[in-house]
Amino acid sequence: MRRDTALADVAWVRSLSERVNLNVDVNSNHVQYGHSSGFSTLTDYRYTSASPALSWNTSERSSLTFQGSIGKYNSLDGTTQSINSNIQLGFKRQLNELWASSFNAGYSRESDKIRTRSGTFDSTTTGSVFTATLTRQARLTTLTAQASRSLVPSGFAFLSRQESYQINATYPYAERWTFGGHVRWLKSQNPQFFSPTIDQSYVDLGLSAVWLFTEHWTVTLLASHVTDKVSPPTVHVAASGFSVQLARHFNRIEWR
Repeated sequence: MRRDTALADVAWVRSLSERVNLNVDVNSNHVQYGHSSGFSTLTDYRYTSASPALSWNTSERSSLTFQGSIGKYNSLDGTTQSINSNIQLGFKRQLNELWASSFNAGYSRESDKIRTRSGTFDSTTTGSVFTATLTRQARLTTLTAQASRSLVPSGFAFLSRQESYQINATYPYAERWTFGGHVRWLKSQNPQFFSPTIDQSYVDLGLSAVWLFTEHWTVTLLASHVTDKVSPPTVHVAASGFSVQLARHFNRIEWR
């Protein structure tokens, strides 16, 4: 289905000392879906969030992070609204020359509101959010494994709770060629008003090849295969795709 998105993002970074940094990110996106002749469960929405983070480099190889976020989700028809917030503590560690790890975990809270002709209904849910990453950076190959749980905006009535597990690999075959691949499994719970929650899970397999054929021109080849399961009722679908991207890199422009 067609989707039109307008996105605005502002980021601010300040070094409070040699070891302490403050990072604030504010973004807003406006999403509208195309209309179809059949029944559609997707809802146009606007989502705005702010995420401050404070990091402290405890040593050359380790750092601690304290971060929070607050976001507001509104369906454009005014029917539903969600406000979510979370607080997380994080730890990063360069284990050795090859291995690095990071882990963030915290507490989340979501408040939902539904407006109907018969009145307004409120509900609140709480839970945990986390992100764990393990990276192996060898001389040629880079391998990354990641697991996460988060609240994200979607085309359904409220925010979706997602769990994601993925593995990514890149290999620079030659000076101008780089190959990559990924495997991703995602499980999503999409709340609905006055109807059962829609559970969705899919597996995404992808391969890529990047060719830098001149100093300024790059060709990227992408192939993917996705299998999707949605319930209730249980429906299985699958799709494969192939794309070619051409990019032009410009030299630095100086204004005088």
